[in-house]
Amino acid sequence: MALIHLTNDEVYQMVKLYDLLRDIDMIDDLPLEVQVAFEKIQEQEVDSEAEQVEQCVIDTNGDYAECVDRMVETMNDSTPPEVFIRNFHD
Repeated sequence: MALIHLTNDEVYQMVKLYDLLRDIDMIDDLPLEVQVAFEKIQEQEVDSEAEQVEQCVIDTNGDYAECVDRMVETMNDSTPPEVFIRNFHD
């Protein structure tokens, strides 16, 4: 069995490719082994933000509020406020 190591970003890109192949119904044209390989990669997809929150909860003995505050502080959301707030420009 060949073992390969992929970075989180590489796994993310492979999962995006798998999703695209399914969306355009090309996955059915490929051998079953390819689909199985993509499913194995997808199972390994890691949400680094979720891991950070989990580690925070462990480090702070279950202080969820502190961890959520920390997570919100580090978010880099470029979504303009008008997307979330009605009549933002009024």
